Amino acid sequence: MAEEKTFLLINTIPNSENTEAFQLYISRIIPIFQSYGGKAVGRYKTLEQVMGDSGIKASAIFEFPSAGSIKEMIAGEEFNSLNELRKKAYKKVDLMICNSL
Repeated sequence: MAEEKTFLLINTIPNSENTEAFQLYISRIIPIFQSYGGKAVGRYKTLEQVMGDSGIKASAIFEFPSAGSIKEMIAGEEFNSLNELRKKAYKKVDLMICNSL
């Protein structure tokens, strides 16, 4: 049986008043994702929200080897060393571990 793909789904509201922090955060988080086996599937900008009221402005999907690798990354020192920068770069960040239905 083939191993099921695992994805990290990221929904965000970037802080439009601090684009410098946003760009710096992206430049630092991508290598961390990669070090845990994360591969970008895509990054998306919301054009129009047609249902709901979450206000999500940007989403990204990364494929990882397993849910465990994502959890290990999130608990790790490298990821958590970006907490303050993340707070400056985003008004809201939601992370979800997902797989195919």
